[in-house]
Order: sequence, then structure tokens, then C-alpha cells
Amino acid sequence: AIDGNDGGEGNYTLSAGYDPNPANDNFANRIVLGGSNTSVSGWNKGGSREVGEPNHAGIPGVASVWWSWSAPAAGRVFLTTIGSTYTPLLGAYQGTNVNALSLVSNGFYSPQPCPGFGFLNFDVTTSKPIQTYQFAVDGELGGAMPLGGIDLSLRFVARPVNDKFTTRLPLTGNFLVATGSIIAASQDGELVA
Repeated sequence: AIDGNDGGEGNYTLSAGYDPNPANDNFANRIVLGGSNTSVSGWNKGGSREVGEPNHAGIPGVASVWWSWSAPAAGRVFLTTIGSTYTPLLGAYQGTNVNALSLVSNGFYSPQPCPGFGFLNFDVTTSKPIQTYQFAVDGELGGAMPLGGIDLSLRFVARPVNDKFTTRLPLTGNFLVATGSIIAASQDGELVA
């Protein structure tokens, strides 16, 4: 109802808005990411927490949203939120039930001096059977700004073809130059000096 104060009259403007829950608010409705280098945008405003949901980055949250991704091979996953409008909490998990997830990696969380920035990374040690990961992005309960826009980027780097001693590459000739990358290389079974 709209009424004037003490019988007062005049013009008024009534505005109302509705923020629907994000489509991936619940774990069961997580959005599937594809590819090895992908970025998506979303928000957690209107989001919620579910019974039994873990604390992402080990910190109580207020409004999580979910994505899912399957690794194409063994390698390393890098997940960032650079460009988000708040400092999100990140968590990477395996499992198919929100109250029985296995933690793979907690994200780095620092509201100062890097607002809007969160990251995590982890190794995918095998791709057989296919490894599927669940990613949660949340806002800190009691945080200064726990809700907002999310820019989530995933980059996957496969292990080098010569990662194992048994798959080493021969070098021949009198003058040798070799280039490559050790990003996502493993140390499985290697001696560490």
C-alpha cells in the first residue's frame, strides 16, 4: 500500500526488482565446462548454500555456484577469477553428491590486496578412467562484499610427451639445442636431490 503522510498527496514512483537464483546455484545444476582453455562469466547474487556443502578455501561461505569439467589427459589445471567484482572463495572437488565431495584443492584467498582475484591449481594424475572435477565459487560469510560478478577461467596443460623416463626423447648430433616446457611435468618415481 502507498499512502501520504497525514493525508498528504503527490506523485510517486514505485520500482521493484527481482534477482533470480543463478542457474548453477545448486550442485545438481552445475554448468559443464568444455575444452582446455575456457572462460565463463556468471554471478552468485541470489545464490545459496546447500546442506552438507563444504567450506570452500576452508572459509564459511554465503552463496555458492557450481561448474563441472572433465580432464582430457593427465596434466595440470589452473583456475582463476581475475576480473570478478568481489574476492571469491574457490574449491575443486571430485564426487557426485554435494555432501560427500573429496577435496582436490582449496583456492588461494586474500581479500587484500587483491580484490577480485582467486586461484587454485592441481595435478590430474591420470585420464583413465576420465577424471571429472567440480568447481565451487562462493562469497565469504560476513565478508565486506560476498556477492557479485564472477569471471572464471580454466586452463589445462597436458603433461609433456617425454614426462617419463620411458618416454624420453633422444638427442643426437654434435651441437644440441632442445626446447620444451616442464609445466605439468611430474616427479613420479624420480629421485629428488
